[in-house]
Amino acid sequence: MAAQSTYTPIATTTYASPGVNYVFSNIPQTYTDLVLVVYGRNTYPTATNAINMYINTTTQSSSNWSQTNLNGTGTGNSASHQTTSTPDYGASTSLPSASATANLFGLAEFHIMNYASTIMTKTVLIRGSYDLNGSGALDLNVANYQSTVAVTSLQIGSGYGYNYAAGTTFTLYGITAA
Repeated sequence: MAAQSTYTPIATTTYASPGVNYVFSNIPQTYTDLVLVVYGRNTYPTATNAINMYINTTTQSSSNWSQTNLNGTGTGNSASHQTTSTPDYGASTSLPSASATANLFGLAEFHIMNYASTIMTKTVLIRGSYDLNGSGALDLNVANYQSTVAVTSLQIGSGYGYNYAAGTTFTLYGITAA
C-alpha cells in the first residue's frame, strides 16, 4: 500500500507587492488539524515585528488567549507567560522587518489542533525562526484560544498593522490523521 500524505494544501498566496493582513476563510471542517506556514518579513521600521494569527475574526478579546513563550538567540534565552489578561495579539511569534538586512525572510508555523471541535478549546503550537545576517532567534510558543467554537477562518496580521513585504507567502494545510 502506498503511503499517503497527511498534509493537504488548502490554500496559498504570495504577495507580489506589500500587503497588510491575509485571511483564510471558509476553511473545510474535514481535517484533524491545521498548519499555517508563513515565509515572510514586514515593513515595521525595526529589525523584527510580531506576526499575529487570529481565529474567526480580525481582533480578539485578551480574555480568550494565553501564551507561553520560549526564545533563544546566539547570546541568550528567555521565557515568559502571558495570562488571559494580556495577550491581545492572538497567537504570535516574530519575523524580520524593515531595518533587518534586505531580502532576509523568516519562517513562522502555527499548528492548530482539533480546529473543528466544538467541545475543546484550541491549542496552537507556534514555531518561529529568523536570521538577521549573523544574529537571529528561534521561538517555540504554545497558545490556548479559550473558546470551543470551530475554526472557520484565520487572519494573519502584523504588529502595529504594518504591511508584509513582497514575496511573503502564506500557506494553509489540512492535516489528516494517519
